[in-house]
Amino acid sequence: MTLSDKAANQKIILLDNLSLEDAKTKKFFEILQNLNLREKKIGKKTIKKDASKKEVKKKQKKEKSILVILPKKDEKVQRAAKNITRLKLIQANSLNVLDIISSNYLLMPVDSINEIEKFFDK
Repeated sequence: MTLSDKAANQKIILLDNLSLEDAKTKKFFEILQNLNLREKKIGKKTIKKDASKKEVKKKQKKEKSILVILPKKDEKVQRAAKNITRLKLIQANSLNVLDIISSNYLLMPVDSINEIEKFFDK
């Protein structure tokens, strides 16, 4: 039901493939920006230098939370995504209701759907 709700509200983003040549956070962040899941400006450009810690946390809370569902373990994607705020990475066979509900968006390659069907169709 939670997956159906996300689909009905257009909160699931499917990609043909999600792979990186290098495990670079900047490259993964650019993917999120291209999908309009993160603002185009990052870091100090979006937050004033004299901003308080409270303002920084408020800015981070406004960011969309993303659950990335991978069909299998991918070290490069995992390393690249590690430092991105409000982003959680899991494998398709570990998918659970709590993670789906607590995320604004689901981002996954098409292969993840096949893995979800295999794992939960038992």
